[in-house]
Amino acid sequence: MDAARLLPLFGVVLFTLPALWRPDAGAHPDTARGLIYLFTVWALLVALAAALARGLAPALDAEEEAEGSLPSLPTTAPPKDGDL
Repeated sequence: MDAARLLPLFGVVLFTLPALWRPDAGAHPDTARGLIYLFTVWALLVALAAALARGLAPALDAEEEAEGSLPSLPTTAPPKDGDL
């Protein structure tokens, strides 16, 4: 559960790292390297979030059942033809 809470902070740190990179001495900026890095970090964060969600789902379901927070829906009779 703590890893799921820390994942966004981890993502912010990884996304801000390119701001610390020093530019190359060349005349043209090296944006391709930065874009590849950002896409790779994004894909990694998506994969980690999916793995965490899959791993935490049974634990969260068990916790909800133990607390009784899964409310039962009230049963009502369907309306009759004359009732509007």
